[in-house]
Amino acid sequence: MYTFGNGNNNKLLIINLTSVLAGRISGNVFTEIDVRHKTPFMRQLLLLTFLTMLYFSCKKESTPKNNVTGQWIWTINYAGNPAYNSTPQSTGVNEILTFNSNGNYAITQNGITANAGTYHLSNAKSLSGQNVPGIYYTNSRVTDSVAYYTLQYNNDSLFFTYDLIGTVGSGARHYGRQ
Repeated sequence: MYTFGNGNNNKLLIINLTSVLAGRISGNVFTEIDVRHKTPFMRQLLLLTFLTMLYFSCKKESTPKNNVTGQWIWTINYAGNPAYNSTPQSTGVNEILTFNSNGNYAITQNGITANAGTYHLSNAKSLSGQNVPGIYYTNSRVTDSVAYYTLQYNNDSLFFTYDLIGTVGSGARHYGRQ
């Protein structure tokens, strides 16, 4: 809600931004209030109401509730063209991705730790404005990188893909819960 005052006529014009931002413009979103005869208490009440509405209209990015903790086995890397897809059978690489509840992760390939570091979950906004869960990770090679993911099939399938945020043609990597 924004207010515009005119010193000459002692009136406030209030724009109901909650309705405008929510796309619910079903009538006049402008309200005119005569403030000449308002007591200081009424002005304070109006200000308190405005500040309360402003506070509750803002929301913090939430942490996804998805549980990625555990071990995940790599099954396929989709490259956008079936001729370029890769699997453990076609590459000879057996990969396990482990997310611990203490914020540490590790990638093990053929029994050898290939990568390890820390992670935390957070949401990002897609190009269409949807919340997309992301895993932000840091290790010895990168700092604060992100991988966007989705959990499917009773949270037993983990897909990593940038397609979730609106990038087209980036492929996907699938892991099954162990």
